[in-house]
Amino acid sequence: MAPADFPASLPLCVCLLLASGLAQAGRLLVVPMDGSHWFTMQTVVEKLLHKGHEVVVVVPEEFEAYVNASGEHGIVVFSLGSMVSEIPEKKAMEIAEALGRIPQTVLWRYTGTRPSNLAKNTILVKWLPQNDLLGHPKTRAFITHSGSHGIYEGICNGVPMVMMPLFGDQMDNAKRMETRGAGVTLNVLEMTADDLENALKTVINNK
Repeated sequence: MAPADFPASLPLCVCLLLASGLAQAGRLLVVPMDGSHWFTMQTVVEKLLHKGHEVVVVVPEEFEAYVNASGEHGIVVFSLGSMVSEIPEKKAMEIAEALGRIPQTVLWRYTGTRPSNLAKNTILVKWLPQNDLLGHPKTRAFITHSGSHGIYEGICNGVPMVMMPLFGDQMDNAKRMETRGAGVTLNVLEMTADDLENALKTVINNK
């Protein structure tokens, strides 16, 4: 059982490290992985430092800077999952064009070739702390492939979604969410830049 002073949701090993007298100060390496809850881990890291642990954090600090610099318009989180590493050039350019038409800063998890028409408001990243970004008050929308994990995070954080299902249960997930008013579904193969722009403006303005 975790020490009473700490939330039950924290792993036992973390609770033990935070509890005074239960562990000698040591050297810790924190490496965020896909889905890591970095923003919520910051408090834990600060407590570990206070207890005398030497903590080295390998984390792209630019995410916090991107969010803070987004101003009143906020951000849009965009990820089609880890299985999509490349999008056909024409489709990627259509997506980039649509993203450039909205005032929000877009954080797009994409490892493919950079679209030549990528706008200044769109930032390509190879990894992003998805759940933590979705939980940020400045997040206005989530573009997702409608995988179960992403859908769950979108719902739990109350972020409206633009869904682009690709295969498997993603089509059914998107249909269920759209029926319940949680977002808008697009056919990624047939959609145009106008379609994506209109879908984003719809979910952002009708939130």
